Amino acid sequence: MGKSNKKKAAHLSRNAVPVRVIAETLDCTPQTIRNHCRTGRLPHKRIGRRIFITRKDLDAYLGRTTRRELFPGPYTPTKGR
Repeated sequence: MGKSNKKKAAHLSRNAVPVRVIAETLDCTPQTIRNHCRTGRLPHKRIGRRIFITRKDLDAYLGRTTRRELFPGPYTPTKGR
């Protein structure tokens, strides 16, 4: 990662919510959150392989979606959560 990317990543990380935290909050896996980013459902910034989701983007995303829109299909809770 070059100096410019490190500065961008440092700035974004101050305002970003980690994928793991979002997944725990929504009771899903981090891969599900990454899939939502990949398909464009969840706005994000990517620097290298790292995904940055700002609180503003997350609030907007959660405000316009319901759990059914987030996770279509039957809900099956996972054990150990």
